[in-house]
Amino acid sequence: MRQELSTPALLRVMRVTLHLSFAALLGLAVLRTLMQPSGDGATTAVVLVLSALLATTYVLGTTVENRVAGGRANPARLRWTPVWLGSVTVLWIALALLSRDFAWVVFPLFFLYPVLLPPAVALVSIVVLTGVVVLSQLIHLPSGTFTAPMAVGPSIGAVVAVLVSYGYRALYRDARRHVSVIRQLESTRAELARDLARLGIARGDTVFVHSSLKSLGYVDGGAAAVVGALQDAVGPEGTLLVPTYYLPAGTVKAACEMEGYVFDPNRHGTNMGRLPETFLTQAATHRSVHPTHSVSAWGRHAQYLTEAHHQAPSIFGEGSPWQRFVGIEGAKVLGLGVSMGPVTFYHVVEDALGEAFPVPVWDERTYHIPCLDRDGRRWEVPVRPFARAVAARRIDYAAREDLREYFRQEFERTGLRVNGKVGDAQAWFIPAQGFFEHLRRLAADDITIYSTPEQLAARPLS
Repeated sequence: MRQELSTPALLRVMRVTLHLSFAALLGLAVLRTLMQPSGDGATTAVVLVLSALLATTYVLGTTVENRVAGGRANPARLRWTPVWLGSVTVLWIALALLSRDFAWVVFPLFFLYPVLLPPAVALVSIVVLTGVVVLSQLIHLPSGTFTAPMAVGPSIGAVVAVLVSYGYRALYRDARRHVSVIRQLESTRAELARDLARLGIARGDTVFVHSSLKSLGYVDGGAAAVVGALQDAVGPEGTLLVPTYYLPAGTVKAACEMEGYVFDPNRHGTNMGRLPETFLTQAATHRSVHPTHSVSAWGRHAQYLTEAHHQAPSIFGEGSPWQRFVGIEGAKVLGLGVSMGPVTFYHVVEDALGEAFPVPVWDERTYHIPCLDRDGRRWEVPVRPFARAVAARRIDYAAREDLREYFRQEFERTGLRVNGKVGDAQAWFIPAQGFFEHLRRLAADDITIYSTPEQLAARPLS
């Protein structure tokens, strides 16, 4: 961010320096005029009036430019820029011809011409202004005292000012390009909602969201805008589910073995990141009561999906949000910027198949963890942790890129996985019922989210 701000900051410093130098040179010239002991009173009065007009005109023009740049004035006002610059120039020429002390006020103007006018017009104007400076010296110096350096000096100053002004223009164009790129990268709530619609998320859908907020790129409004876009995509007749798990000890097993742990949805947030945290704060959000795998929902089916989790016989069993989610028409599992790895939906099949599932994924012991519901009533919720022996080779572990890629290709091959882009993120969704049934078929072929490389090789993708 510091690098992005450096060019605009430099431009601001250059503009402030320009205005201060103009004010200083003009003020010094006025002071020298007032200090001349033998000056003509009428000429001095004219000089003071013209100086006041020049200062006022200059300040008015720069004020308008600052207001337009800050978005506080209509950019159409800038069409008067040539008139303003011409007025400043005429006033300065009059002052320079009346007193050589005003000749040096030209140097800030040398800077303005290349910035505000087309290159050819600017160069001709600068040559004319340089001539006026030399003429001012000739008029006011005693006869025979004019020397070559008095002409060369303003010319060198003009060249330096032109070079600096063209450097300013280059920096300004660079800053504009940066702003343009940043605006192209920015996503808004409405744009994200349109992206979701193009992906295939429709009004009335029930969507279980797995997301990586940072993968979406910069979003104006942050996580709240993303949640709003998801709500806009499904509409009030649709439903959103978001994993808002709370694992105070890092794992399910460790949470189960914590001394004195009592889950309370009124106090405990989520470990799942910014988007789930923000989702929890939304009005009309329902949250299931569960000590490790609490799920939050918004929309038409929110209460139905979350109301019985604490009474389910297992995390993903009968009455859990996942089990009820599978049975809803139009239910979809959505991945925003995530692979096929961090998707808890897989475990629904493990619970549904029970002993018929080809891998012993559950620990032998079932814990009963105390939880409080929204009304403060206490419940003993059964939790059976994952078996450590197989968890280390699961699809969401870093080393299992082979398994994530296999599942991606498998679900694309069957036509179940639909791919697209939301913001800057690669996105996908899979219809929940088709997802569930195909996971069952894969399990019958001994392909699960725990499969070894050898098992994958035994069932090559056709």
